[in-house]
Amino acid sequence: MDHANGTVLAGPEPTIIVLSIVNMVFSAAGTIGNLVVCVIILSNRDLQIVTNYFIFSLAVADLLVCTIAQPMYVAYILGFQDGAFQSIRRTFTFVSVLASVSNLWAVTIDRFLAISSPLKYPQRLNVKRTNILLFIIWKLAIVLGVTAAFIRVARIFVQIFTIIMIACIIPLYIRIFIVARRHARLIIHQLAYFNSMQYAAVQIRKERENIAAKTVGTVLLLFALCWMPLQIIPFFYRLYPEKLMGAFVWVNTLALCSSSFNPVVYSWKMESFRRKVKRVLRLSLVNGKMSRPPSNSTKIGDEETNV
Repeated sequence: MDHANGTVLAGPEPTIIVLSIVNMVFSAAGTIGNLVVCVIILSNRDLQIVTNYFIFSLAVADLLVCTIAQPMYVAYILGFQDGAFQSIRRTFTFVSVLASVSNLWAVTIDRFLAISSPLKYPQRLNVKRTNILLFIIWKLAIVLGVTAAFIRVARIFVQIFTIIMIACIIPLYIRIFIVARRHARLIIHQLAYFNSMQYAAVQIRKERENIAAKTVGTVLLLFALCWMPLQIIPFFYRLYPEKLMGAFVWVNTLALCSSSFNPVVYSWKMESFRRKVKRVLRLSLVNGKMSRPPSNSTKIGDEETNV
């Protein structure tokens, strides 16, 4: 995503080279990380729950950035600025950011319902409703993203929409943590009414809900910190064009690199997810070793000679 005028992002040549390398490194890391997230969720039935449907959808949006938008941005800052190329790059960037912020909004509502109304939660947001919601999210992201790639007014709308969505999610997340703390205090006060098995079950469920909420909250915070500068700066570009021109290449890089952060957050915050990541990586290494051709070497006595 670039500023409203779509002008060339200028900067010293060494800066452009360094940022190109940074973008490609994060592009590769984000592609691997988000692919691992998708594989883990698809291959483990115990992870195929409503919250993880949104996380899977978010990983797909991040893959669009890491595999397409970010490499195309590197080509752009290195000087390849063909009109059709620019339109494709903008399309994928806008679609991914719209899908990401919408998925974050949906998963925030999911966490709010799970913590505030745990008994009614399964009926309010079941798998069927989740799939319908994901279809709506992606349809709107594609329609608005494609439109924003070609029409300046639509770009401004997307920027305002993203800012409003993030601004609305943050207070809701504060509310989630307040409710979670209140429930924790209620459980402690009602300890006398539970036997040990019941208390352990309630504690485990609440701990899972809290971990999920903290994980999504961390993802949301990173998204806001990385994408908000890119949404806000264009509104001030006309006032300070010379000062802000050089900033765009940096804020674009920050926003695009954020797509590689989420797999790290999932592995850091969620122990079950971390175990499955280790298992996938271990199996990949084992399969890699098994698929290697045998070494063309023969041993004669204690000496080894390569044939």
